[in-house]
Amino acid sequence: QVSAIVNHAGVSGINVWFFDPTVSSACGDGTDYGNLMLRRGTLPTGSFVNVSPLPEPEGDVEDRHLACWGFPTEAAEFCLTHIASGADRSATRHAQVAEIARLMARDAQNGLSNQVLAGDFNDSPTSSNLNAIYSPVPPYGGSGVFVEGTGDRSEAAKYQTFDVWRSVYEKIDYVF
Repeated sequence: QVSAIVNHAGVSGINVWFFDPTVSSACGDGTDYGNLMLRRGTLPTGSFVNVSPLPEPEGDVEDRHLACWGFPTEAAEFCLTHIASGADRSATRHAQVAEIARLMARDAQNGLSNQVLAGDFNDSPTSSNLNAIYSPVPPYGGSGVFVEGTGDRSEAAKYQTFDVWRSVYEKIDYVF
């Protein structure tokens, strides 16, 4: 899938990419499963990729990461993640989101103050597990610094991105 996406993206002028595999050979065809970041044009001087592990239970089959592409000359970074799923993994999601907030605050202090955070957080916008990311400014009600692209948390819930067993729809994917 990565090769097909990258080849297709190249037709559109996207010629720089980074793939962070989180599970080897997990797809039906035996290829890796993970997060893909694309960028059009060339990379600015000094650009880097940093992949930080996130907390997860012992023996988890998927390695959860925060993958960030830093652009120091633009004082910017783009980060992508995929947080633990499952009703029994709420505490794990809470810990992973707290670590993401910590890592991104560190990067902002180091000059990467223009930040975009995106990914599959496997939780609803109103979940307290996301408080470490959402801004405390009303109506967001969190302790973090991010504002989500679709508006306040209660409004964001109506932008469904995933169907659960084809009958219940919810939002779990975000761009902050």
